[in-house]
Amino acid sequence: MVGFGYCHVAISPMRAEASDRAEIVSQLLFGEPIEILEIHEQWRKIRSYIDNYEGWIDEKHLTPLREKAFFRWIDSVTTEHQLIRRLQTPLGPMRITR
Repeated sequence: MVGFGYCHVAISPMRAEASDRAEIVSQLLFGEPIEILEIHEQWRKIRSYIDNYEGWIDEKHLTPLREKAFFRWIDSVTTEHQLIRRLQTPLGPMRITR
């Protein structure tokens, strides 16, 4: 594992290979936490923290987080019933709902 982060765009295609021409195997939505497994040029092989899907995402769609910040954010959500999360982004604080 290389690191952690989250998707900072509305929808990001997760591809089978590190290429824009590769098959889309899943999608990430804004605010979804991920683990970064590999780096290849501008591509990041990731694992979705929510459903464990793996695939390749363009680095422009991700914001990296330090491990401590990542787990502090994950730990702050104590149940699946919590509907609102707050993220600190380069554009300022944002709220996501589930």
